Amino acid sequence: MDKFGDILSDLIIENNCSLRELERRCGVASSQLSRYLKGTIPNVKVAMTLANYFECGLDYLFGLSDEKQNRFYANFDTYNFIKIYLDCLSKCNISHWKFAQKIGLNESCLRHWQAGESPNMSTLILIADNLGVSLDMFFEIKH
Repeated sequence: MDKFGDILSDLIIENNCSLRELERRCGVASSQLSRYLKGTIPNVKVAMTLANYFECGLDYLFGLSDEKQNRFYANFDTYNFIKIYLDCLSKCNISHWKFAQKIGLNESCLRHWQAGESPNMSTLILIADNLGVSLDMFFEIKH
């Protein structure tokens, strides 16, 4: 996660685009983009928008992969995420409760997700990183 601001900065430079242009094309305020450049993690929707704009995977954008992988993110479905998350836990033979304790998540977060509340991007990154899976598997992707 610490790499996000640096990677975003590199992508902006590579694409020869200003914060004003990125604001206009992505609908994200330049003041917020400045915070992202300093390491603030965006919400899920903004993360997908930035990845789509720069034609890269979320794993690349957040420094979890060196491969850029041209992807297009359509949406984030919380219920699909829960299914994938629980399946990953099962394959790792660990309960949500133990996993949450291990990585510092609130144990009640699963109930919140099941009630329709989406996890934040930092939580998704933490989960993917600790389960050794790709962020992309949690998102609907169009090629």
